[in-house]
Amino acid sequence: MKKPSVSDLISILDKPALLKWANKIGLEGIHIDDYQKQSKSDGISHHNQIENFVKYNIDFEDEKLAYRWKHFVKDKEIISIEHNIESDYFIGRLDCILKYKDSIYICDFKSTKYDKIFFEQKLQLVAYKMCYPDYKIAIVKLPYLDFIEIELDSEFEYYKNILIALSVIYSNKLKIKKM
Repeated sequence: MKKPSVSDLISILDKPALLKWANKIGLEGIHIDDYQKQSKSDGISHHNQIENFVKYNIDFEDEKLAYRWKHFVKDKEIISIEHNIESDYFIGRLDCILKYKDSIYICDFKSTKYDKIFFEQKLQLVAYKMCYPDYKIAIVKLPYLDFIEIELDSEFEYYKNILIALSVIYSNKLKIKKM
């Protein structure tokens, strides 16, 4: 059986905070589909520009992002970008592995205005850390490239157990569908 992606596992979860957020956006007169389409488009564009620059030395389309990237990497060494991972429970692709202050970090790029790190984002980072247990984890907020180290040492096993349980749920759902 094909392993699920990290996103497949996290999608199983109910996300009540999204309902509240969608209501807030709607009350502001913004159509949720338009907001999501624009946000996704911006995020993909930023990801692609960074990947194309790092992997293929293709100049950034967005001059502000190019400027921010230049300053972001001044004290960092990019080790890998868009890196495939696999564990016993899932497959995935992490955005970036980099060296910063004598530590190796797994970084996930997130297009967000919020400083709060959401439960699902922590699950995603823990999934990556399960593949690279000696690395630290961080989020890089797009488009400003704010580097935010995430400390989950005391919670790591709980998140890991949730991911393993989600893997079991995912597998059992597939088996039920095949019956």
